[in-house]
Amino acid sequence: MTSAETKPAANPSPVQMLLTTLGLVGLALVQPVLSTLGENPILFASNNVTGGSLFLFTVAIMVVPALVIWLPAGVTHRFHPPVAQIIHLATVAILVALTGVQWSRSAGIDSTFLRTAIAVLLAAGVVVAYQKRHEAREWTRYLAVMPLLAGALFLFGSETGDLWRQSEVSVSSVADDIERPDVVMLLLDQLPTRSILDEQGTIDPVRFPALASFAESATWYRQHTTMSAATSFAVPALLTGNDPKPVEPLATNYPDNLFTMLAPTHHLTVYEAPTKLCAIAACTTAGPEGGDRADSDRRDLGAVIDQTWTLWLDRIRPDRDPQVGFGDDFTETVTNEGTPAPAEAEPSPTTTAAGSGGGIIALTDPNTSALKPARLLDFADTIAASERSAFYFLHLVLPHSPWHFHPDGELYTPPSFLNPFIPESRDNDLGDWVLTLTEQRHLTQAQYADALVGQLLATLVERQVYDDAMVVIMADHGISLVPETEQAEMSPVTLSSMAYSPLLIKYPGQTVGEIDDRNAMSIDLVPTIADVLEIDPDWAIRGSSLLADDGRGDDKYAFQTEGVFGKELKDRIDFDGPSTAPAAADRWVGPIEPGEPALMGSHRRAGIDDLIGQTFDELVDRTAGEAVIDERALFESTPGAIPPGVIVGEVRNAPPGPVVIAVDGIIVTGGTRYRHGERLDAFSAMLPSGTIDGTNTVQVGIRTPDGIVGLEIVDPT
Repeated sequence: MTSAETKPAANPSPVQMLLTTLGLVGLALVQPVLSTLGENPILFASNNVTGGSLFLFTVAIMVVPALVIWLPAGVTHRFHPPVAQIIHLATVAILVALTGVQWSRSAGIDSTFLRTAIAVLLAAGVVVAYQKRHEAREWTRYLAVMPLLAGALFLFGSETGDLWRQSEVSVSSVADDIERPDVVMLLLDQLPTRSILDEQGTIDPVRFPALASFAESATWYRQHTTMSAATSFAVPALLTGNDPKPVEPLATNYPDNLFTMLAPTHHLTVYEAPTKLCAIAACTTAGPEGGDRADSDRRDLGAVIDQTWTLWLDRIRPDRDPQVGFGDDFTETVTNEGTPAPAEAEPSPTTTAAGSGGGIIALTDPNTSALKPARLLDFADTIAASERSAFYFLHLVLPHSPWHFHPDGELYTPPSFLNPFIPESRDNDLGDWVLTLTEQRHLTQAQYADALVGQLLATLVERQVYDDAMVVIMADHGISLVPETEQAEMSPVTLSSMAYSPLLIKYPGQTVGEIDDRNAMSIDLVPTIADVLEIDPDWAIRGSSLLADDGRGDDKYAFQTEGVFGKELKDRIDFDGPSTAPAAADRWVGPIEPGEPALMGSHRRAGIDDLIGQTFDELVDRTAGEAVIDERALFESTPGAIPPGVIVGEVRNAPPGPVVIAVDGIIVTGGTRYRHGERLDAFSAMLPSGTIDGTNTVQVGIRTPDGIVGLEIVDPT
């Protein structure tokens, strides 16, 4: 063996150390991170990091981490080379170990122990070879090209790179002097037509007074259906007039859309979420008469850096299998602005109640009532009568699950028991009651969304925009409420609750409502707006104007997808409109009468509706059996917390019959019993708004033919 082959690495120069660090950082950080980010352009588009800012971000990822990691050894080398050598070897070992963790995960190794062991052994082997073999040291320096290669592939060979290469999309050209009306579009999320129907097939004026009132001066396309159960496909379809494509919901993938069509004729005030089809300079979050902030110029590079850092930390932990899904967890921020908290209350920290596809972040002081989405408030502030035509667009991610709201806007803490629409629940005999409770929670949040619709419509009237504007209120898709399906499943058995979603249009000057049962589909929206505004779109559109003759017959279609935010479009489903149309009778929760509480429909199904509001002790016939209440402290000894919205527990040694629940002596809710896991006699029931303040007394009983049998509240064993 020659001396060159065994030449010790006693004192590599700072430049040699930097080259090695660049190469190993390329393996441990730059390549895996940029590879993942290259498949997730929504992270950059949603934060307006495109064009030059995206290029600078890429260069920073390629260079900055390596420089920071190299700096301690590089600086120390000037004063004490042996110490610098120790620091450098430690750096090599750590970077190789981090690479080993990621390689072992990619190889399909699930064990945390094995991942860790492989990383340690790989690091030890590389360090020994690095010290003893000249060839090993040379190869680590050759790897210095890795960040450059990874960056080039990211910018020139990935979906995200399109945002750098195509940072601006073209707009339609309209050369005329026609005076066009304003267009206001409110897009709700995850609201099926089935939820808003009454028993006569019209919009339920008790649960949904705002939508019912709007329908009195608008055209309701009752048979309207969406193209997909996934927002990432459904929204691009309705904004382009064409079938969705298996790509991210970005302007670079859908360059011809409603925003580019209206940009030459209208001021654009656009609040998208979580899609990003409005990426032109004309897109703003300011109204035509106020502010000059262009949304396309507002860059949130900090958010991109923060999420990139979180992504890398997840990748290098041997005990984690990171699930990448930027944009999947879009949240609405809510505030009780305009609703002062009690003077004696102390501010509480920000409370997060988030979940996939539409979580809620409540910026709370102690008052958690009358909360409103901050984006809705900002959007409403932009609305103003103006000499220039305006297009106002808001995608409000409500009443999308997870459900946290009572109809009056009070926030509640959701329960932690199994969701009946996920596969794990199918091993439990949950029965009809949990399905009823789940739909009741959806309906109460939908009623909250209806109240927000009413507030927005009142703003349009107050600002003198409503009468002459074209106002569109619709939902992007519904939600599956069918047993043994998933909530976001579009399939032949879920069509009535998933495909059918509301579409109401008030045309300019319209004052009389109309129900139109033509075969409307979401791809018809763009050609309808173009028809009203006398604009000829400069791209081919599959949909048809709703003002033209209905030539589609009863044939409808929609697309299955792989997951709510999946990128794969699955089979097309062709179906017949009349045979799949929804009805109120399809629901688990029945109607409520004027003046009745919001939960009375589910109480009536449980057979306890006549007991609501009565005094518990006056109806108790005897005491027998026990009840366990989950998280009991939230009800009895946790003042100031966000109140629970659902009470969950089990009964033991109790007679047959529905559960009755009283708070502070008054019966407020109840439900039927079911099997859940090891619990053979579980119960759960939604609580009315304003019931719980954390200092309450809860009583549980069973309704029998002879009266109420009281149960002793015991701790779980």
